[in-house]
Amino acid sequence: MLQESAGIFLLDKEHRLLVAHPTKQRPDRWSIPKGRPDAGESHLQTAIRETFEETNIRIPHDVAHHALAHQEGQVQLLITFLVLESENPLLDWGRFDLCCHSMTPGGYPEMEDFQWISLDRAEVELLRTQRKCIPEIRAILAGG
Repeated sequence: MLQESAGIFLLDKEHRLLVAHPTKQRPDRWSIPKGRPDAGESHLQTAIRETFEETNIRIPHDVAHHALAHQEGQVQLLITFLVLESENPLLDWGRFDLCCHSMTPGGYPEMEDFQWISLDRAEVELLRTQRKCIPEIRAILAGG
């Protein structure tokens, strides 16, 4: 059985995607904020919690969002959402100091670096399961 994981693709007003680099991983490994649900959490609640824990960005639970198609990897089912800064006028992601509150069992932060990157770069640098979502994100941005 595949383990479920939920995350959010955060796009700023310039349509740049926030990605995080997991600590002690290969330099070319970048990811959206994501993680496993706690008991009783919806997928969106999980994604919002993980985003705060891994980036320090607080997203309200009533945020305007798009549910993306589930992506199946080798060991996990990825449930993702798209949150656009342009559809959420109260969000101003530039005011957050990006940092990771989530610690690994080894005692170090789960994420060590953050970048806002283009969707073109995301198609190359994101984990394979996450890259599969980029065409759907492009279609949403194009109005389709």
